[in-house]
Amino acid sequence: MIIKDIEKYYHFIFDRTHFFDGHSHGGYEANIVLKGSIEVTCSDKVLELNTGDMAIWQASMFHRDRVVSKSSAEFIAIHFSAEEGCFPDGFLGFYRLSHSNLSLVHILDEEIRQQDGEISPSAKCLWEAAILRIKSNIEPIRISSSAAAEIYNNAVNFMS
Repeated sequence: MIIKDIEKYYHFIFDRTHFFDGHSHGGYEANIVLKGSIEVTCSDKVLELNTGDMAIWQASMFHRDRVVSKSSAEFIAIHFSAEEGCFPDGFLGFYRLSHSNLSLVHILDEEIRQQDGEISPSAKCLWEAAILRIKSNIEPIRISSSAAAEIYNNAVNFMS
């Protein structure tokens, strides 16, 4: 087993005005975009995630997000712990999910929703299966090159 536990699971639907000021915490965090586009800032890197994209990072890095879609965005955030050595220290990974891997994420989402937000043993196994399938398909991190992303990141850092 590489996944020790799923600590928190969120299924968000936010309109285009959403922004989260950010935080840091233990373990790892994954954001998976089901619809729309979001920007995730981890430390000093700004990633643009679109439908079917996922980012995983060591959650002790300060991170925040905002919707960049013209209308809304739907995404899942998972806080989890993993066995030591599962990811390198300071890990930040970007993944474009295949149709089958995205289907696995939808099954995980359905499992947790059917259990009223409780993390069942089968949900943990589904997440571990997803991580094992996805982990070998890391893509180059797509840093957002938009001027708006840079201005937003600099402004938030200045105000912190």
